[in-house]
Amino acid sequence: MTTFMNVSNVMTETIYKEIETSLINENLEKSKKICDGNCVEWDNFKIRLEQVILEEDYDSDFCLNKLPSIFTKSIGLIDPSIILCKLNKPQLSILLVNYLVELHKQGHANAQHTELLFNLFHLKETRFILEEFIQFLQSSIEKKHETVNHRAFYLWQSRKLPDNSEAIHFLDNFCVEKAIDVLIENEMMDEALQIAGMMNCMKHIILIHIKCNNYQEALNFIRKVNNHIERKELLLEYGPFFLCKPQDSINDEIISIASDIYLNENSNHTLDFINLFSLNIASFQKFIQIIVDRKPSSILLNILIPLLITNIAKSHNRSPVSKICDQLNPLYYIQNEIYYELYDKEYILMTCFENDMIEESTFILEKLGRYEELITLLIKKQQHILLKNICETYFNHEIETSNYINKSMSDISGYYWGNIFEFFTKTFFHQDKEIETFMRNIINKVLETNPLPYIVGVLSKNPNISVDLIKPYLMDMFSSLQKDINNVKENQKILTSQLNELDKDIYSMETSAIAFKRSTCTRCQEKITAEYSSISFMCGHTFHSHCLKRDKSELYCLVCGPCESPDIEINEDANINLDLPDLLNDIVSNIHILDQNC
Repeated sequence: MTTFMNVSNVMTETIYKEIETSLINENLEKSKKICDGNCVEWDNFKIRLEQVILEEDYDSDFCLNKLPSIFTKSIGLIDPSIILCKLNKPQLSILLVNYLVELHKQGHANAQHTELLFNLFHLKETRFILEEFIQFLQSSIEKKHETVNHRAFYLWQSRKLPDNSEAIHFLDNFCVEKAIDVLIENEMMDEALQIAGMMNCMKHIILIHIKCNNYQEALNFIRKVNNHIERKELLLEYGPFFLCKPQDSINDEIISIASDIYLNENSNHTLDFINLFSLNIASFQKFIQIIVDRKPSSILLNILIPLLITNIAKSHNRSPVSKICDQLNPLYYIQNEIYYELYDKEYILMTCFENDMIEESTFILEKLGRYEELITLLIKKQQHILLKNICETYFNHEIETSNYINKSMSDISGYYWGNIFEFFTKTFFHQDKEIETFMRNIINKVLETNPLPYIVGVLSKNPNISVDLIKPYLMDMFSSLQKDINNVKENQKILTSQLNELDKDIYSMETSAIAFKRSTCTRCQEKITAEYSSISFMCGHTFHSHCLKRDKSELYCLVCGPCESPDIEINEDANINLDLPDLLNDIVSNIHILDQNC
């Protein structure tokens, strides 16, 4: 080794050699004492040491044998970059690796040193050093666990804790992520997985499995992570990658892990899981289906149902083929009694309208009792079967064939029954007993607010149904009209007879004289004299003027009472049916049109 040169008048060649010898013998403390005893400043010695390292010829056997000990003892004294610069030669790779290993063990290595060391481990001649380093790493981990986990035991036993400070210092300063990244980059997967497992680097373990295409192993690792938060973070980070793989088993495993996490957490951050499955809608449907069945919530239902509706509407497939079959049909969730109380009806209904999901819309509108909207929708969409079923359910409501109608259709106005009738007259092109019964039920509802001529007019424009359908109604109407006509004729006879009697009375009064008995007042029975005026009535009674009562300034007979107009009873139907000939002509003309169409 090159002899130290004096840097001051105080230092001598002998002192430097003594310090040098102490360093070579790995006795740093003795070297410091020599400096102190000879009044040599330690900083000056470090400067001189750096100078010696820079000037030394490292190709000599002496350097290869003696310098490693000096390098080791110089750790923490001088900048490692000085030594690394001198050792950066192919023939000195072993020396460089050993120095870097020692630099790590003493806890003075940074990320750049770790990157350099593990890149050198890629060399075949350094593999045995890597194995030793991994063993040292495992030993340090065990020592740290011993210190942390057994501290209370040692204190209780009043025993001194083992000095594991070097191991702890090494682990605290070891850039394990950088080391694993370099090993992965150099395709040293076994060593990378070994170190990642020791240091519990979960993300790197998953990444290594992914690099090796061991997807199932990666998912198994995620499932086995004990910490709930860490398991969720790993799933959210790597789940989208797995969901892009066209493997049902992988996707099903992700769905299973995600559902377990969601069901076991209290916060239920739904948005996190929406982002997780954003690239795989089919898996998202399965995921929410599992969650909804096990833990129903309004949030999930309001996500799932529109999602299913939109997807089915886009694919025009009402029967999606899947492992969970019909449970991917939105109608399954909409009709479920438990789910119905949770989801937002108006929001789901709006989504159904936008995507022409008629069956789903029908259920919700029926459940809400909004029949007028429902009738308008079904007529607009030409859904005659659904509308017929709803009407028949109403007609048979006493049998209670429906499990979900909660409001009677009797509340709808006659206008809508008229629309239903017009719709079905255009829909049914054949007529059997069942349809005839159904249509007559419809006609009965229409006639509650509309006259029969309206029915005849509709049928005359739509001859799909025979006029025989309304024959009983026409017969009833004609019978009623005939009865009204007969009543009018009978009333006319009565009135004519009464008028004739009046004419006779008038004629009799005009042609016959009436004799009045003027001798006695009918009231006071006193004689009628010229002293008091008297009044005689056509009925033959005579009264003194002062004996008569007055009613509205008119005199009247006290025996016969006030004179009133004749009480002639007239049938009210006579006035109502004055226009019957015109109404009858209208009906007959419509029937004539029906006969021509048929």
